[in-house]
Amino acid sequence: MMLRIDNFGRGFTLVEMTVVLLLITLLASVAVRETAELGFQTRYEQTKDRLEMIKQAILGNPRQIINGQQAISGFVADMGRLPGTPRELLQPGACLTATSILSDTYYQCFDAGETWTWFNTPCTDNASADKATCDAVPATWLGWRIDATTQMGHGWRGPYLTVSSSPNSTDALTDGWGTTTADDVSTTTFDESLAYYGWRFTPGLNPAFLNDANTTNDQDDLAPPYPYPRRLVVQSLGRDQTLNGLP
Repeated sequence: MMLRIDNFGRGFTLVEMTVVLLLITLLASVAVRETAELGFQTRYEQTKDRLEMIKQAILGNPRQIINGQQAISGFVADMGRLPGTPRELLQPGACLTATSILSDTYYQCFDAGETWTWFNTPCTDNASADKATCDAVPATWLGWRIDATTQMGHGWRGPYLTVSSSPNSTDALTDGWGTTTADDVSTTTFDESLAYYGWRFTPGLNPAFLNDANTTNDQDDLAPPYPYPRRLVVQSLGRDQTLNGLP
């Protein structure tokens, strides 16, 4: 048995080969561009989803119904204030001195000798998981408790968000672009960038003026004690890693 192939056709010319290669290059560049845009869109959607998660962690889920009533939940409902940093949604904290625990919020803990400290449990002994054990240490319970006079509940009942990393990790709660901010928990000074995980958490002021060189309308320019914010702006630096055109 013999296989015979006769080629009666002619080969490609140099011009034809050039045109084919050009078309392949153009198609490849379009495919790469479309793939990149798809990746950008995915990161954008991830960022939107995480912003919604942060919003619900702060204000509660309006669609959550218990016994026919809208469930009251979220950081604001428990603490009676807005969080000073995203990390408060993951971990309880308090303003400490060498001898006492202050009622100062995150934005008010800046005086000499004061240190904002994070805890693994809602007890300042950093170990007790319930109020009775914490009180017996003795230590201060930062978690949920009922006021004996008003019979109203108050206290940290988080974590309000579920994350895969430790709250002590700089990427515990990043946006879809993976933006991070150095999270130095050993600092003993008031620092607006502490535990922000790359988000811009702006308390009631124009976010374009936070931590910039401008000396007008900035949180840094307010005379202490800083008023605790009544509104909060949460923003991602996005794809270009800038905020309103500012780095």
